[in-house]
Amino acid sequence: MSVPSHLRAFLFDPTKASGSTLIENVFSSWNNGDAITVIPSTYPQSLIDASIIRCDPSDVHDLASGEIHRRELAIVETPDLAAVVLTSGTTADPKPVELSFASMKASADALYEMCDLSSDDVWLCCLPPYYIAGLAIFARCFSTDSTLVFHEHFDVTRVEDSLKNESITAISLVSSQLHKLLDAKIDLSGLKTVLVGGSAVRSELIDTCSQQGIAIHQTYGMTETWGGICHDGILFDNTQARISDDIIELSSTSLMSGYRHDYPATLARITPDGWFRTFDRGKIQDGRLHVLGRNDDVINSGGIKVDPLSLEAKLHDLYPEHAFIVCATPHKNLGSCVTLCFHGSTSDLPELEDIRKRLIEYVPSTHLPLRLATIDQLPFSETGKVKRSATAQLCTVVDEHELKG
Repeated sequence: MSVPSHLRAFLFDPTKASGSTLIENVFSSWNNGDAITVIPSTYPQSLIDASIIRCDPSDVHDLASGEIHRRELAIVETPDLAAVVLTSGTTADPKPVELSFASMKASADALYEMCDLSSDDVWLCCLPPYYIAGLAIFARCFSTDSTLVFHEHFDVTRVEDSLKNESITAISLVSSQLHKLLDAKIDLSGLKTVLVGGSAVRSELIDTCSQQGIAIHQTYGMTETWGGICHDGILFDNTQARISDDIIELSSTSLMSGYRHDYPATLARITPDGWFRTFDRGKIQDGRLHVLGRNDDVINSGGIKVDPLSLEAKLHDLYPEHAFIVCATPHKNLGSCVTLCFHGSTSDLPELEDIRKRLIEYVPSTHLPLRLATIDQLPFSETGKVKRSATAQLCTVVDEHELKG
C-alpha cells in the first residue's frame, strides 16, 4: 500500500460553491490516490484554523475562491489513506480519524450486500459532507461507481423534486429529516433503501414507515468505522461485535487506521486482542446488537448512575404527547442531578411530582428526576444528535423536588 502524495482539505461553503464542484474535487483526488478532508468554511475562522491544524492537510483548497494554500510542514505518512474526518465532538473535542481506501471499499461492499444494491443505484445525500454521515455516501458512490446526487442543504421541496426527477433509489437521513419528510407527505415508498442514523428513532416513526411501505433501516456506526456497520441490529458480514463491561467492542474491515498524529489515543481505543472499544453501551440479544446509549451520557448523581436514554424511553411511554430530554444539571449536594428538560408548549406541562409518582412504578427512587426545566429550542448537532450538555446549560429550571434528610 502506497502513501498518498497529498492530503487535500476542501473548504466548502454551500452558499458560494456548488455541490457538483465538491463532488468533482473529492472524486478527482480519490481517483489520483490522494486523501481528502472536508472543512466547512462557514465556521468561525478560529474553528476553521483548529480543524486544519487537527487534520494537518498538505493543501488547503477554498472551493469558493479557487485559492490553494500549500502547507509545507504537513506530514502525510499513513499508507492507503483516503480521508481524514473529524468526529462530531458532541461530548469532547473533535478527533481527526484516518480512514483508508481498503476500509472504504469494505464498508461500501458490506452495505451494498446487506441492502441488495448495485452500481445502478442512485444515492441522494443531504447530510453534511464534513461529517462521516455525509462523506460515507460520497465514498459509497465512488467505491461502487454509483450515481451521487448531493444537496448542499436539506430542503423538503428539493428532496421531493429529486425523488420525482432523478431516479433516486437510496437515501440516508437523520431522524429529524425523516420526520419532516413524513409530515410533508413525501412519498418514500418507491425507494429501495432509507437509512436513518445519528440518534435513536422513535417507535411511532418506524411504525409510520412500516404502514407506508417504506424500506427503512436504523443504522448504527461511527466515524471510526466509515459510518454504519449494522442495520436494525443485524451486523454487516464484515463486522463482529462483543460486549465487555457493558461496552460495545467491534472487529471490522471498515475500521479506521487510527487518530491522526495521535498514537496514544489510538492505542487507548484498541483492546489487547485488537478489538475497537466504542464509547457506547449495548447488549447482544437474539443475534441483534442493541445500542443502549453513550457511556459518557450516563448521569452520576451522588454516586448513582442513571441512563438518560432508558429514562427517556419510559417517559415517552407515559407521556407520548410530550418531548422530554434527560440531562444533568449541577447540584450542590449531589454534584449533578437528573433533570427533565421539556421542549414545547408549557400550557399542559405535567407537574414534577406527578411525573415522579408515575415513574416510581418503573424505575428506582434514586433514578427519579429532581428538576423539571424548559427550553425554547433543543440544540442539535449537524448529525441530528441532541447535545445534552448544551441542553443542560440552556434550559431554565421551573420546578424542583426537595430532598429530605
